[in-house]
Amino acid sequence: MNELKNIATRVYLLYVLLALVGLGIIGKVAYIQAIPNEEAAKRAAMFTYKINDIIPERGKILAADGSLLATSIPEYEIRWDSQAGFNQEQFDLKVDSLCEGLARIIPGKTAKEFKEGMLTAIQLKNRYLKIADHLNYNQLQQFKKLPFVNRKKNRTGFIIIPKEKRSKPFGSLAARTIGIYRQDKPVGLEAYYDSLLRGKVGKQLQEKIAGDVWKPMTDDFIEEPEPGFDIVTTLDVHLQDAAQSSLKKTMELYHADWGCVILMEVQTGHIKALANLSYDSIANKYYERENLAINQSIEPGSTMKLASILAAIEEGNLPLDKVIHTGNGELSIAGTVLKDVKAIGSATIETVFAKSSNVGTALLVSDVFASKPQKFLDYLTKFGYNEHVGIDLLGESDSHVKTSVKDPMWSDLSLSRMSIGYELQVTPIQQLCFYNAIANNGVYMKPQLVSEIRKNGVTYEKIEPVVLRKDFLSPATIEKGRKLMEAVTTVGTGKGVFKHAPYKAAGKTGTARIYKNGGYLQDAHRASFVGYFPANNPKYSCIVVINEAKVFEAFGGKVAAPVFRDLANILFGTELDIPHDNSLEGDSTFVANPWYPQILAGYSNSVKKAVARVPFAFGIQSDANQISVNIQNNVPSVNSRDVDTGIIPDVRGMGLTDAMYALESRGLKVVAKGYGKVVYQSILPGTKARHQQINIELR
Repeated sequence: MNELKNIATRVYLLYVLLALVGLGIIGKVAYIQAIPNEEAAKRAAMFTYKINDIIPERGKILAADGSLLATSIPEYEIRWDSQAGFNQEQFDLKVDSLCEGLARIIPGKTAKEFKEGMLTAIQLKNRYLKIADHLNYNQLQQFKKLPFVNRKKNRTGFIIIPKEKRSKPFGSLAARTIGIYRQDKPVGLEAYYDSLLRGKVGKQLQEKIAGDVWKPMTDDFIEEPEPGFDIVTTLDVHLQDAAQSSLKKTMELYHADWGCVILMEVQTGHIKALANLSYDSIANKYYERENLAINQSIEPGSTMKLASILAAIEEGNLPLDKVIHTGNGELSIAGTVLKDVKAIGSATIETVFAKSSNVGTALLVSDVFASKPQKFLDYLTKFGYNEHVGIDLLGESDSHVKTSVKDPMWSDLSLSRMSIGYELQVTPIQQLCFYNAIANNGVYMKPQLVSEIRKNGVTYEKIEPVVLRKDFLSPATIEKGRKLMEAVTTVGTGKGVFKHAPYKAAGKTGTARIYKNGGYLQDAHRASFVGYFPANNPKYSCIVVINEAKVFEAFGGKVAAPVFRDLANILFGTELDIPHDNSLEGDSTFVANPWYPQILAGYSNSVKKAVARVPFAFGIQSDANQISVNIQNNVPSVNSRDVDTGIIPDVRGMGLTDAMYALESRGLKVVAKGYGKVVYQSILPGTKARHQQINIELR
């Protein structure tokens, strides 16, 4: 009886003990769920799955001819999950040859280091060992062929993570305009068109394997990522390079602080080149630091005189031969003396503008608007100086042009000072757009950097030119404005720069004093030139601004206009639809002798085809294989340059293609330097060809 009682007591105690253990387990589970400790959280996180975003391929930025300005180059990171459940026996068998292959593909590590890293990862149960980063596509394909990796249907533990690196094939060319793609504060076209370029984000189920590291469960997507749209810009790579190079050369020559160039098509507003350079005193070089053409609101100086004088002409219905008496070139206004660089005495409106007379401009504007200064301000507003031009870049600065004579900063000096480009600030792009409108018969175009949106190489949207305003001046006043600008380049401050040009240009020079630290600098100026060409049928407009050129007499005609001329010369020499003007004033050479482009020597068929494309009054007739052409008194003379195939030919005067063919076809090794036409060859013509190396120089 006592024994049964003892058994019952033990059973009861065991029951109580088990009940307590059960309650403890239930309590612990409840506690972990309510307040998980760090270890529990870590373990739970090891088995987390999530649908993550997959970033798509970013769209390309293309030049007008389809050249790549910015593109995303794929690169790859490779990780290894040492706990992926692969065949350990196969791994042990192949690990040496695998690591030898990795060392060949990926520089910086030996096969021994790769093997030690992988074996350590197995010991430490590392599920995300970095094997390589920044691999290109070819390296990735080599990796996939390595032993153990190339096992098609078996687990290997390798994780390939695709990435993208944004690349600019033309380097620093138009760098600030193209912009920088980054998550925080992108700039340029990369920023403005980001919503199109970025594409559509995809979705994929992924497994969390370490920290905040995720790997795909499969290669499939819940939602496929869609690549971004491509944008086709209006930029011309050749012209952009010319603009940037000419600007840099000029700025280095005059040790300028910063400068910018904008080249625009007159009828469309398409920007063909946009260059911005700033001096870095630490690196001692010029580079594109910011988009000065749109974010520098500056006192323009004399380039403002066109708007001022056209307002006066329109309001007063004035002829260009109206005479302004400028006296000795000094004018006292409200206790301040306004001066001309050189007195011009009594002069017509045309001469006042061409010679850039401050006194003449101030007198003309005062004569028309002194009793109604608000009307003058209304004209400037009508000309668009108080609005953004709306270019497709972020960061366009506001202009600062008074709109009312009730402005607290208005004074008795304001009318005269504003008329010559002071007491107001405008951006270079705003100034160019006004001049472009005069060239375009009063049609004010919106400046545009993108002409087309593409998807998978097919046009998705064409971006048409946009007219912002028109009829803001009468046709008669517009025509007078164009005559004023032509006078600048024929008899005025721009005459010297365009004296020998085989085309007519039109524009206005500007030389402005620079306001800094509460006053105007005595020894620093801002030089500018803005205009268009050809003058008789405008196709391109351009503005050049160069700040703080360190040179005596830093006039716009001396410092800025040559950059404009360099671009005009290139366009004139490469675009056959630009007419050759043979009636330039002041230079009888162009009247007597029509201008012809230089004809390079070369193979007969090539020369004949080139000549046939130009509206010459003659053709080329010759049975020779190689020829040279000289034109005298409008008559061509054709000379044979054929030589024995075993003899080194005379390639001087040829272009590079013909020269290379002529020399290499004779077994010579050619080393070429420069561009243009051949001006030097290291082995004399007539020498026997014996597979020598020959150096040629082109200019």
